[in-house]
Amino acid sequence: MDNVETYSSDVAFTPTVKAIQQRKGSRRAYHRMEEKSSWETRITPDLAQFIGQQRSIFIATVNREGQPYVQHRGGPPGCCRAFSLVGGCAGHHHRSLNAHSIAD
Repeated sequence: MDNVETYSSDVAFTPTVKAIQQRKGSRRAYHRMEEKSSWETRITPDLAQFIGQQRSIFIATVNREGQPYVQHRGGPPGCCRAFSLVGGCAGHHHRSLNAHSIAD
């Protein structure tokens, strides 16, 4: 059985990235961050407010096979807001986004 700890930052820090961090001297600092709290895995109220103030965002999902799909959305401040994919976003029909969330 493998006793390797996993962290939410593993999505960005693959074994290859961690090896580069080690060579460049930054791995120890990132490991301390991972041990303390790693990264947020949920949208906090502060992040939701920040998203709501933006004029432009990119939304990315991946399906069960790992195929990525990226969309751009933009408009005046307030056009973008954080929402639960379970409930969807009233008034907007992003079928491919919903299909990815339903399938996974």
